[in-house]
Amino acid sequence: MKRQLVITAAGIALAVCMSQAAWAGGTGTASKGNPTAGAQVFNQTCVACHGDDGKGIMPGMPDFTQAHGVLSLPTKVLEQRITDGFSDGKAPMAMPPKGNNDSLSQADIRNVIAYLRSNFQH
Repeated sequence: MKRQLVITAAGIALAVCMSQAAWAGGTGTASKGNPTAGAQVFNQTCVACHGDDGKGIMPGMPDFTQAHGVLSLPTKVLEQRITDGFSDGKAPMAMPPKGNNDSLSQADIRNVIAYLRSNFQH
């Protein structure tokens, strides 16, 4: 018996959607975070170093508004950098784990990433 491969527009759309979700580091809406909740966390924890415009307050800090900048990294990488802290040697100080706010949950971190992407990434 011969099998025939049938490709439909719906199948292609589903494959594209799934690959984009995998590239972003997760699937479904739960992994994407809530930008509104993320704005609150950003303004309480992150704004002191990253600025309300997302361009960073000191040279070497990431500019969230740059096309193909740090926000184009996969979500899992951003989650790890926020959770564990990060330094690329360009900024005068390293990003402390959880932005020096030990009370941040993984949901808070996902929400911040969602806020950053919805507010600064173009």
